[in-house]
Amino acid sequence: MSCKLSLKMIFLTAIISLLVVFIASCEPGPNASCEKKCVAFIELPRAVRKTLQQQLIALAKVEAKKIAVSEEDGQKIYEIELTANNIDYEFEIAEDGKLVKKEIEWTFDKNKIGAVPKGWVVSETNTKGRPATWQVVGDESTKNRPNIVAITDNENKGHTYNLLIAENTNFRNVGIEVSVKAISGRQDQGGGVIWRAEDKNNYYIARWNPLEGNFRVYFVKDGKRTQLASADTKLDVQKWHKLKIEHVGRKIKAKLNGKKLIEIEDITFRRSGKVGLWTKADAATAFDKFEIEVEDEYK
Repeated sequence: MSCKLSLKMIFLTAIISLLVVFIASCEPGPNASCEKKCVAFIELPRAVRKTLQQQLIALAKVEAKKIAVSEEDGQKIYEIELTANNIDYEFEIAEDGKLVKKEIEWTFDKNKIGAVPKGWVVSETNTKGRPATWQVVGDESTKNRPNIVAITDNENKGHTYNLLIAENTNFRNVGIEVSVKAISGRQDQGGGVIWRAEDKNNYYIARWNPLEGNFRVYFVKDGKRTQLASADTKLDVQKWHKLKIEHVGRKIKAKLNGKKLIEIEDITFRRSGKVGLWTKADAATAFDKFEIEVEDEYK
């Protein structure tokens, strides 16, 4: 059973320095039993606190859910779960300050209905008309009720790519997972994710297209799309499906509903970049539970 923690952290940024104030308490319930020991922020080693502050420097307000410590191979690992700006974070930090694991999850449940989710920006590749409308909407068909993010109006066509980019992201070696559901589209349907995005014209894509019955990985360079790999697949267009991409170094693995369909290598984009959501032409698509797991950046 998890140990509950109430913690508020307010970050005040200045030009040269960052001031962080933490108020912490660890209070397991009377019937709680934890294999992992709950700790308060003040008990964290200095190196762990420094790494955590570096990871959260761009965030204005943070509320922690849990801080716990376990031991692995003779070294203490501090597990820290928190929410900031309606985004859930999970860190594993070794006692020497090394970042072992970082996960980020957007569920869109706390975002304002009818608006673009906070921290995301609408963009396009090869703009020809007006941008598609991305909105947070309620959807009872998803396992992660109540809210999702979706394109609710789209009149684009041809090789216009509709983008919703997570602003404060910068990842190189990364795992990305998202639930996707095709809503409509005559020219195109479905969609997927982008990563290592330098800007709106340069990035990788993994996408599912029910009209074509395939799952593909591309890169877009200077606005031009190039296919890297393709796999045939037939899925129920009325249902939600889970798309997952893992990119470490030059190796790319792409899965659909847990099944690995593509494994390739590519070095078009070697540096870190933003992540986001993608559809083509008039495809109106729903997305939910967008998850990021950061891998070793030195591979």
